[in-house]
Amino acid sequence: MTNYSQWDIKQLLDIISKGLNSVLMTKPDTPPEQLKALADALLEIYSDILDTMKNQSPTKSQELNFPEDEEL
Repeated sequence: MTNYSQWDIKQLLDIISKGLNSVLMTKPDTPPEQLKALADALLEIYSDILDTMKNQSPTKSQELNFPEDEEL
């Protein structure tokens, strides 16, 4: 796992809490052990995504090529 900034940590916590809240809204009697397993899985998934995105983010010397309107 990469060292994350405070902003990254906040984003990961927001995603995980939304996932857990979604489960609790549909199944309020979900045992804490299942919630912990879900939180761990969500953290792994989204931290992998964040790491991948960080590794692919353009540097200042790279150019961003946005599609033209007719390409959309």
